[in-house]
Amino acid sequence: MMIDLTLLFLMGSEGFIEEVVKRYEAGRKKAKIARQRKLVRHKPEAILAAVGKYYGIRAEQIKSRAQQYTEPRYVASYVMRRYGLLGLREIGERVGLHLSAVGNAVQRVADNPTRTMAQALRELEQRFKNQES
Repeated sequence: MMIDLTLLFLMGSEGFIEEVVKRYEAGRKKAKIARQRKLVRHKPEAILAAVGKYYGIRAEQIKSRAQQYTEPRYVASYVMRRYGLLGLREIGERVGLHLSAVGNAVQRVADNPTRTMAQALRELEQRFKNQES
């Protein structure tokens, strides 16, 4: 929480007051930089297309309930949550899962990804991070 020093009365040595003012000004600069940062939202269709391309499947197949598409569906859910800035319900509608299943999928990928999931995430995240800058 930032405190406006213009309303405070400071007591102490000149060195102390200079240090407080210096820290206050540094905090204001950091807050200004933080306000300037923008969240970049990637389109869900682009995320699904990228995941499909990585796994060699069509984006529509991710919504399929077949077991062979479970990993792409989980990875797509995680990436949409992280880079698409979507809610669980919206993700579920796009990947064919209930919102609670999406939450479980996102948590599983975040906490305990398989080796192939981790590799997919590294490549996909690199792609989306490059698009941000």
